[in-house]
Amino acid sequence: MGTRIIGTLLVALVTALSSAALAGPPTLRQIAAKLSDHVDCDGSRSSTLVEQQLTRDERGFLRRERKRIVPLLVKGKPSRAAAAILAFLGERHALPTLRRWFLAARWFYGWESNSPSVFAHAQYRDHACFERAILRLAQRKSLALRLTPAEIRALVDEYRRRPSQAPLYLLYRFATHEARTLVLAEMRRGARKRDLACLVLHHFLGRGANEATIRRELGQPDQRDAATWRYRCDDGAELRLVFRGGALRQLLLFNWHHSGQTLVRQLAHAPTRDERVLA
Repeated sequence: MGTRIIGTLLVALVTALSSAALAGPPTLRQIAAKLSDHVDCDGSRSSTLVEQQLTRDERGFLRRERKRIVPLLVKGKPSRAAAAILAFLGERHALPTLRRWFLAARWFYGWESNSPSVFAHAQYRDHACFERAILRLAQRKSLALRLTPAEIRALVDEYRRRPSQAPLYLLYRFATHEARTLVLAEMRRGARKRDLACLVLHHFLGRGANEATIRRELGQPDQRDAATWRYRCDDGAELRLVFRGGALRQLLLFNWHHSGQTLVRQLAHAPTRDERVLA
């Protein structure tokens, strides 16, 4: 009986040792793949992500091989896992690369919503991960994400050529005046050209603005009856601006994506928690 137990234990030990030998030491590809399954960065810092998801051996491998690994990451394709590893290793000289990735990212999640918030950080998961890494590494955090005039012009030009969420999101956060100018210009171009502007206009119109100001900024409404101005938007949506006493009191987004819903938008509200600059 004792011999049989010893034999079983020996088989188990040999199997374990063989599995360990076959597994071998960790590799950068394995670590990146492991991180990619967990990287979200919305509400968690890149550094703690690495510390939470990787084993001691894997973290040790990154530290030992940093001279070989860091150039590969910096020269490789932008990825959330790469940003997390660079932040974990404290590679400050990678800041220009991370900043370039942050400004070039264009992925928009869109959430499971009839009207996703275009300016919510959770919609931009690549941006969130790159930003976390930048803020961890930067010594002067307040300046780390400030846009240069050339970068602002590039984002404005891109949006004018083809309106999309990411350039407008970046401008809203770091060059609000330019974002507002683009949105108001899009509203004046007519119903077929109004797309994102309809979703974000409430961020740029102040409660109490008078009718003359609204007409100058948005152009003539497509329809006007009593105290309500209607602006038709792309994809069957419609903005309704409600006035009382000649002053703007409410903005409604009607029938977005043919859902039949009327969404009440708060005018020029203070940034919500998910729209503030990440700390």
